[in-house]
Amino acid sequence: MSLHRLLFLSSAEISIPLLRRLHEDARFEVIGLICQPDKPAGRKMKMKSPPAGGVAERLGIPVYQPEKFSAAGDLLALFSPANGAADAGGPALVLACACGR
Repeated sequence: MSLHRLLFLSSAEISIPLLRRLHEDARFEVIGLICQPDKPAGRKMKMKSPPAGGVAERLGIPVYQPEKFSAAGDLLALFSPANGAADAGGPALVLACACGR
């Protein structure tokens, strides 16, 4: 059985069970999570990671938080050797779950 390299796009709390399930599934290798950048929150305006970002870090999944993300080229550029990627093999699958503002 071959591994499917998967890139997960989400910031929302609702996506956490799916992210965990994919991480545990032997058929998939979650090679990264793209989510919104950390933002100030609460009275003291402390920087807070998106819910999915914190879970991904605890699972050992690389987290990417681009300030601007506008095209497929931006996504593929993250996995180019010029950006320090270990190999030029990007994701075979891209899954978006509850992405947006």
